[in-house]
Amino acid sequence: MKQSKTVDVLSRKLAAKKKAVSTKVMNSGVMKKSTSSCPANQTCDCYATDKVCSICLSRRQQVAPRAGTPGFRAPEVLTKCPDQTTAIDMWSAGVIFLSLLSGRYPFYKASDDLTALAQIMTIRGSRETIQAAKTFGKSILCSKEVPAQDLRKLCEKLRGIETNAPKLTGDTQGSAHDPTVSEKTDHKASHLKQAPQAPHSGNSVCKAHRNGCGGCFDANTTNLEGWDKVPDEAYDLLDKLLDLNPASRITAEEALLHPFFKDTSL
Repeated sequence: MKQSKTVDVLSRKLAAKKKAVSTKVMNSGVMKKSTSSCPANQTCDCYATDKVCSICLSRRQQVAPRAGTPGFRAPEVLTKCPDQTTAIDMWSAGVIFLSLLSGRYPFYKASDDLTALAQIMTIRGSRETIQAAKTFGKSILCSKEVPAQDLRKLCEKLRGIETNAPKLTGDTQGSAHDPTVSEKTDHKASHLKQAPQAPHSGNSVCKAHRNGCGGCFDANTTNLEGWDKVPDEAYDLLDKLLDLNPASRITAEEALLHPFFKDTSL
């Protein structure tokens, strides 16, 4: 074989190999680019199903601050919203205020973030929670619609205060979704009639709600005197503190100017 023909064959092989390598690199680059350019808010066919598609796998892992005490975390913290503000502190203050008005501590007690979010829904409503989540770019699915509860009626029922307002019994809409309210109220009323030495830890109702919304009622340390005269301004402030939307949640400066603190020197 002549030298010219040998060089020609080698050059053809090198050219073909170079072309194959460049094509492979180009295809890999296109694949990588198409995968990384997947928008985070793009919906896919596996949405709300038990499947995971390539669009879901291409999304980056959600990284967001998760500081705070369990039971006091705001909805935007539980849903891993990256844009968190001081509104999360106002939510925590609202949970503390809710514990004071209801006589329950801790009010929310959950083992994980999803359970904590579900407990918030039972008080503030599932539809309201879903709508608020959309404002900060989160999508929440709920298998059952739960109506929002009246905060005054809820707190007074948990404290066992008799009012002229309609009671949250098993026949009403509120306790139809939260039957524990009437059970807790009956439990408190029975403890008020018993001697202070009656053991509290052995009650089955307390054990059933040890991991749910509202703590156990302690008749030895709770004084109901005056709690039937809580002004409407207190519950209005509570409603603004527990606003599910962080953008419209009351700020610390606005809270200090609330009518509830009108006659209070701060």
